[in-house]
Amino acid sequence: MGVNVSNRKFGGQEEKPVNRRISMTFDTQEYEGLPDSVSLSVQEVKTLFLNSRRDDVDLYLEAHVTIEPVFGERLDLATEIGARYKFKPAKLFMQKDRAVTPERSDKDTFLTGHGQSKKDMEIRTRAVVSDLLAAGFAVWRYKVEDTLYDSRNADIFGLL
Repeated sequence: MGVNVSNRKFGGQEEKPVNRRISMTFDTQEYEGLPDSVSLSVQEVKTLFLNSRRDDVDLYLEAHVTIEPVFGERLDLATEIGARYKFKPAKLFMQKDRAVTPERSDKDTFLTGHGQSKKDMEIRTRAVVSDLLAAGFAVWRYKVEDTLYDSRNADIFGLL
């Protein structure tokens, strides 16, 4: 693959470096289905690079494992299993009336874990699901999310 970086001039002024275009020429045998060359902005290249990394994330990953609604000793056991893999039960409460004390949701229970590595989150999610199933829990769903923005880290939209 060949790469050529150029600063184009628009309106008699040179572009700022962040707006540079990068031209790439591909070996079509290695990149079948792609055009022979493509021109991308530096930001587009950065985005492609960040999205193609196997194990790095910008902020953090969040995994959720949804199980049948459980209470009492079963919730304690699910909490213990989750803690082995750095997962915690979510505290979802329903409050239909302000005068009534909130109650734990009876719709579902889920455990949440956080991490920085895709491989680590895969291993921990597989392990917690396997242990929950082995303990007789009905596991309804699992998912791992990549957090792009979080106002706790930075209010990038300037809303808060």
